Amino acid sequence: MIKNQNKAFSLIELSIVILIIGLLVAGIVKGQGLYNKMKIISAASLTNNSVVNSIPNLDAWYETTASKSFNSSDLQDGGQINNWYDINPTMSEKKNLAKYSASYNLPTYKKNCINGLPCVDFNGIDQCLLSNNKINIVGATTGTIFVVGQTREGVVGNTALYIGPTSGSVARRQIVLDFSKDDESGNENAGISGYRFIGSNYIFNKPFNDQDFISTWSWSSPDVSNDNFNLYINGVAQTKHSSTILGGKLNIANHKFTIGASHNRVTGNACTSFFNGSIAEIIIFRKNLRTAQRKSVEKYLSQKYGISVTH
Repeated sequence: MIKNQNKAFSLIELSIVILIIGLLVAGIVKGQGLYNKMKIISAASLTNNSVVNSIPNLDAWYETTASKSFNSSDLQDGGQINNWYDINPTMSEKKNLAKYSASYNLPTYKKNCINGLPCVDFNGIDQCLLSNNKINIVGATTGTIFVVGQTREGVVGNTALYIGPTSGSVARRQIVLDFSKDDESGNENAGISGYRFIGSNYIFNKPFNDQDFISTWSWSSPDVSNDNFNLYINGVAQTKHSSTILGGKLNIANHKFTIGASHNRVTGNACTSFFNGSIAEIIIFRKNLRTAQRKSVEKYLSQKYGISVTH
């Protein structure tokens, strides 16, 4: 009789222990969710008070923590991003991003990405976004573009951003930012990343190999030559590639703006060279920032995303 009472008592104890463990786990999960929410709020506050707001000639700004960056219905991990809104406070005409066309799919919301903050994730196959208004880097005289992201598999032409004509063979009148990776197959163009103007002309021999990065792309003249274009990765200036760059001038004022892919000018409205990776923030200025300005923006991005920069 006593033996049965002890057995029953042990079962009750076990039930209580299981209940306590369940409550602890629920509390931990809830606490983690609260921590993640506070981290996003903190990052959004950092963005709202950043130096980006005070630098002149800001043309477009996309990021992933502000309440006005996405529709609330899109904030589901792995769910589709229907719109990525331009948060530029200096321009009334926004360059909001939406589905390119019915031929392509939407990128997805990645909840825990760089430094635990969200990203917009592209699969490298059929996802791209198009601005409802064309980018206005006036005459492309000078410009600076910041891209924060991470790459996955993908080699030649892993394009994160395109600014250029909608159709026609207008040589070199475009900006294409490629994030290529090393290729063990011996492909001579693999690992050569940078600006691309037409065909397979690259400028910088910098592979993006599965790393979180703050990339800064700038040009000091519309003349297409190596000397006028610079790329910084995490604050460090990159070595220019030795290939010959054809002459000519950029002319990308009021041109089509695509994120997550390049644009096929020959066939018209078509995405190509899809980006395989995630993008957390894009900042576009219609001027070549001074060194101090560039470093101040990189410092803001470093603090936000936990990526070390070297200045």
